[in-house]
Amino acid sequence: MIEMQASEVSTLNIGKNLKGELGLLIVSGEVSCGNETVEAGNMLVTENAEESSFLLSKDSHVLLFGGLPFPEERFLFWNFCSTSKLRLEKAKEDWANKRFPKISGDDTYIPLP
Repeated sequence: MIEMQASEVSTLNIGKNLKGELGLLIVSGEVSCGNETVEAGNMLVTENAEESSFLLSKDSHVLLFGGLPFPEERFLFWNFCSTSKLRLEKAKEDWANKRFPKISGDDTYIPLP
């Protein structure tokens, strides 16, 4: 992950330095790509970083992450990611039954959606 802050309007051409997919999490400001403008609190995702150019607004703050996609399929549910649907179901069951290790000093519990 790379953190970037632009003190003035800037163009980001990262294609020569990154192959594959790219995600930009906009912490503050705005980022434009083509005809799309994405505001703070949202994420912009492109499947081909090599062909993408981004316009960052003045005082924008973004987090970049990406690279080549994994060779195997991934399955997502809430905060869980796995290459196995069975393992994902097990994680759901374990979370619902509070079988995950507790974090010292944190007594909160967020129910499974």
